Amino acid sequence: MGKLMSVGEFWTSYKPFVIAFAVMVVLAFVLLQLLVHLRLQSEEELQRLFSSNVKLYLERLENNKRLTFVFRKPIMLLYKLDGYLKTGSDDKVRDMIEKLDSIKLEPRDKVEYLQKRMSFFVSVGKADEARASFDRLREYLHSVKADEVDRYRAILDEGQEIIRVYLDRDVVYMDELRLKAQRTENPVLRGVVYFRMAKLAHFKGDAEARKKYLELSLKTLSGTDYEEIINQALKAPEILEIK
Repeated sequence: MGKLMSVGEFWTSYKPFVIAFAVMVVLAFVLLQLLVHLRLQSEEELQRLFSSNVKLYLERLENNKRLTFVFRKPIMLLYKLDGYLKTGSDDKVRDMIEKLDSIKLEPRDKVEYLQKRMSFFVSVGKADEARASFDRLREYLHSVKADEVDRYRAILDEGQEIIRVYLDRDVVYMDELRLKAQRTENPVLRGVVYFRMAKLAHFKGDAEARKKYLELSLKTLSGTDYEEIINQALKAPEILEIK
């Protein structure tokens, strides 16, 4: 049986390796902290550009090679998807969706992506793809046992509501939405419910109710993306067929 090496002997024999390993650990820590800092800095810059200049936001994502080092490929694609959705570049959105459909996403990213996928296909009138997106979302949340968690249950309820209003044009659903509006404390969310009621009133052919709910929704949705659509709908209600 061999003699155990003392600490002194170990240090003498392996000192260069220990020092090299320690240096590598320190460098790895420093690089990780640098990457975290760059990521946070880049996220803030992109968020600012997304709000103020979406074209420049997309230009940075397409041409700034530093961002490909800071962010994983799926995140870059999701950022681009947001930009193209905001600019209404449908062909580019479809290209991003095709790419995102073919890669693995982190759980949180997947949930967010499938929500946006459904909303896009609803907006362009592709009912089959919109329903398929919702089915994928529902099946995924069920598979990870998240469909009964309040946060994700709310996401599924929202998806089901969009389908019933925008795709099914279920005018009977107005009664449920009326009750929902009464118990919704958040004014913006309540405004969205009123807007959806206005859509259903339009599908029902009830011009008086349509005008009433559009005006109610405008009270709390001024300054949002809905404002322009509501103002247009008050003048030309047929826009509610597609918006």
